[in-house]
Amino acid sequence: MALDPPKRPTRANGLLADVAASVSARVAKRVADTPKMAEGWVWSTVDGAVEVRADDVIVRLSGAVVHAGSISCTCLLAPRCVHLLAVVTALADPADDVPAPAALARTEPPTVDPADPAAATRSGCPPDPADAADGPRPGPAETPAFRALQDLLRLGAHGADIVVRAGLTRVAYDARADGQHRLGRALTRVVRDLRLLEADHPAFSLPGLVEDALEAMVVARGLAVAPSAALLGEARRTYRPVGTLRLWGLLAEPVLAGTGQAGVVTWLVDARGNTWNVPDVRPRPLGQAIGVYDVAPPLGALPHRKLCREGLFVQGATAADGRLGAGADVAAVRASGAAWTATPLGELWASPGSGELRFGRGTVLGLWRDGLMMHTEAGQLLLLPGSEHRSLPWRENLDLLGRAPGLELRLVGRPVDSRPRTWTGLAIAGDALHLPADWAGRVNLGLDRLTTAHVPTTVPDPVRLQGEAELGRDALAPLRRRVERAILGGTASLPGVGVGGVLADVASLERATAPAAAHLLAALSNAALGSQVGAGFSEAWLAGAVYLQAADRARAGS
Repeated sequence: MALDPPKRPTRANGLLADVAASVSARVAKRVADTPKMAEGWVWSTVDGAVEVRADDVIVRLSGAVVHAGSISCTCLLAPRCVHLLAVVTALADPADDVPAPAALARTEPPTVDPADPAAATRSGCPPDPADAADGPRPGPAETPAFRALQDLLRLGAHGADIVVRAGLTRVAYDARADGQHRLGRALTRVVRDLRLLEADHPAFSLPGLVEDALEAMVVARGLAVAPSAALLGEARRTYRPVGTLRLWGLLAEPVLAGTGQAGVVTWLVDARGNTWNVPDVRPRPLGQAIGVYDVAPPLGALPHRKLCREGLFVQGATAADGRLGAGADVAAVRASGAAWTATPLGELWASPGSGELRFGRGTVLGLWRDGLMMHTEAGQLLLLPGSEHRSLPWRENLDLLGRAPGLELRLVGRPVDSRPRTWTGLAIAGDALHLPADWAGRVNLGLDRLTTAHVPTTVPDPVRLQGEAELGRDALAPLRRRVERAILGGTASLPGVGVGGVLADVASLERATAPAAAHLLAALSNAALGSQVGAGFSEAWLAGAVYLQAADRARAGS
């Protein structure tokens, strides 16, 4: 009987790394070149165990979780054979089940200067005396996690074979076992990014891979230099009491993660203007996120569609990083909402906003390249969809608004760090919009579907803007491009600083009055040809990535 993929057992943590380490380099390369080799073999269930037949060879798997003692192969080279490695590669890793929705699970690493180990303490993460061990600690580059990340950077994501991914998976498991939960989660996300890249999955994001690798390297280095509770993280999100809250619904947005997580997050605001969120994001097909819009989250009895427009009274509220909990002692009852122009929501537009959300007003100009161009008091602003998934109306809504030049709107968005004057458009409102009464005057761009009846004075086709927009040039683009290429192609992506392309990029940064960026790019290029490519290149890449992250955050907050 053919075995459906979901019925396959999972592999024990560390099994893939152990098997990959036991085989010859030739065998490992065969599987690395054809990672889906076992998918073409016959999978069946025999006497309660799983058997995989490859011609006259049978690999037998016992139990729901396969470990070294419950897998065998009938070939003469077992257990150091290509069959075992191919089958273990085809099994799911339990680490894949750790939730990491894009909008919820990314944690912000401390801005630590890689050239200054003491900065880990100054960054607000002082060492925990209880975690300090007697005697000297290994240097950052000597820890297993940092070595695994060095291998990734040396080869690049395109060259990261099964052995590199297995090494990252193993150190992620070891980190969690040692209580280094933040590091374990970051490494797990890096492995997921590599799998998405290999599968050419549309959910793969190059900036996301850079962010995840940066988080893993900063945390690994910080733990080696000055361990702290913030760097160790927690096994599970800890919800702490925040008292009684009166909340008004602001907006709702869909969340689609490449890890198979999907759902909706509703944002609410308290009387002081603080934002809180109520998520319902869990493993489900990405196309089902739109359906979650009409489902009530664990907190309260209102579905997201109504919760984002009405309000809540919450007694005994608990929260973790702005996320509201729904424990047994938390009581929430329905309350009235408020228009975006009324208190307290209207006060959010008195400033650009901080944290994750931004608030603004603008006039529609038309479509430009991949987004909707708005004219605001601060200049031009580009709105992008948060997802191109066909189940969501995000792109269609922006295209329809592009047919209404001159339309004045209130906006809520999330800044796109790597693109100046660019937001992910989350929600809009406008006096000229003809919206259903139950929409409360606002549109969640990723969830509510606009029609021509909702938008006044539309023209037959979207207005397509030509020429260059006045969004502001990304002066750090040469460094950003090289940092991204390095994580993809490794040291081979960067010639020495004397080669024309890199030299031109360094000169461009100097002309843009970014001497620190120019120095970092030159150092990165030199490290690619240095005698200590592993440690030197990873440290240079880390310094460049930290610099870009700090610059993006400063720009987003300005």
